[in-house]
Amino acid sequence: VTSRLPEILSTLRTAPVPVVARVGGHARAGGIGLIAACDLAVATAKSTFAFSEVRIGVAPAMILVPALRVADRRVLQRATLTGEPFSASVAASAGLLTDVVDDERALDEWVEGAVTAVLKSAPGAVAATKALLTELPELSWSEGLSMAKARSAALFAGDEATAGMDAFLQKRTPPWETTAP
Repeated sequence: VTSRLPEILSTLRTAPVPVVARVGGHARAGGIGLIAACDLAVATAKSTFAFSEVRIGVAPAMILVPALRVADRRVLQRATLTGEPFSASVAASAGLLTDVVDDERALDEWVEGAVTAVLKSAPGAVAATKALLTELPELSWSEGLSMAKARSAALFAGDEATAGMDAFLQKRTPPWETTAP
């Protein structure tokens, strides 16, 4: 698995659709990296997390690549250097989770709500937004504005924008809007 982990993490990060992590139990080591690579992540309040690698004599090297992009460095320092378990509320406040819910039922409802909300959005616009969220933080201010200007112009000139704006003006549902399966 370790040899394929970079490929898996990259696939999660670059998928053209949002990837949701649904955490109904405990996450350890590589599992936290998978969660950090997802676009949205929700866990139950009873879930716990631990970067347990140091406890077995290794470092969470690959896991830190996605984790450092979404989570507070100070929280990660303590968690990765000690291997101590931490709560879902700490994971959320650190940025590893989008939300924490009470139980499994609420977890399912949260995921269903997120998927339903995404399905109301234009697929190309969602893919472009996900790409921007991934790429812009790695650019300088001026490079980011330049890229954003070009992508924005291309999107505004595209078929989805035309269909979306027409649907809005005509007070009808856009052609891509579906409901969750």
